[in-house]
Amino acid sequence: MNKMFRFHTIKKIEVDCTSYCNAFCGACDRNVNGGPTVDGLGLNHISLDIWKSLITRENLEYINEIIFNGNFGDFSMHPNFIEMIDHLLMVKNDIYVNLHTNGGARSPEFWSMLGTLLSKFTKHDIKWGIDGLENNHNLYRRGLDWNKRIANLSAFNSAGGNSIWKCIVFDYNKDIIDEISNTAKSLGCVAFQTNRNRSFPIEMIQYKEFEAGTLTSPTIYEFNRLYKRRDSFRPTNRTPDTSALPPDTSFMCPYGEDGMVQVDPWGNIWPCCYISGRQVDRNTNFPYELCGKNICIKSNSLKDITEFMSDYLYKEWKNQSIDLCNRCSGISRPIPIYQG
Repeated sequence: MNKMFRFHTIKKIEVDCTSYCNAFCGACDRNVNGGPTVDGLGLNHISLDIWKSLITRENLEYINEIIFNGNFGDFSMHPNFIEMIDHLLMVKNDIYVNLHTNGGARSPEFWSMLGTLLSKFTKHDIKWGIDGLENNHNLYRRGLDWNKRIANLSAFNSAGGNSIWKCIVFDYNKDIIDEISNTAKSLGCVAFQTNRNRSFPIEMIQYKEFEAGTLTSPTIYEFNRLYKRRDSFRPTNRTPDTSALPPDTSFMCPYGEDGMVQVDPWGNIWPCCYISGRQVDRNTNFPYELCGKNICIKSNSLKDITEFMSDYLYKEWKNQSIDLCNRCSGISRPIPIYQG
């Protein structure tokens, strides 16, 4: 029997709480090469009713990390995000809240309020995706204002928030990594880290006031040797145990082994962000219609959904019938690897 995606093995929930975003990033699922929104993407904020259906003591029995990191949107665009975090705090505060943002939306007042609220959890941090400095920070994350991002970051840090400045390394910023790290430290971030570009080269189309262009990056070898960084500036609370399954099952699945599922802006639970991200263009043979109401948190408990998901995936992995799983980019070789 497949051990992955069983209710008691799910330790993390990745939340895509909105499909709205204020940026036009070149490799994002929500737009075409840094341009218009993809056809078929509905713009939606997860409702407070659906959020409260997900965030219950029963559903969170084994959960020790909530990750706000979306395929389609930035959590800060959700008009009721403070209320969402407040509800989570009331239900379960001994948890790690892990957030990702471009930091270019809302006001310093919002970010200050969020910093105060998040400091009440066992641990929290926000990864701010800022890929450069004032003259080049928006070459990839188009449409963002430098002064607004820095004001929001500073307000969050001043309110007790833990910020990690996260920078994707491109050829245009690879020679100023030290300067970016020093800027992060001077603004009160707890750490600075670099990420590699997994979609290179990125072809950016002409759109609105943005010019067309190609963003290139160091090779994986160069990144690991020269540009991979994690600079810690001050200690934070220990991360709660988020260990899940040891890799001893019949299949390889990064999300399954990590004990993680993903929820989209409509309240559907998915095995991973890759499958969820393809629900718009359906560029995979994953049977979205079959899942239907079985994966909606408004109609089912997390336990019921994960048990359905585990049984279904076990059968399909055994038959190697889901092409998206077979060409998973989260591991170094195709899955599933069936040993039975």
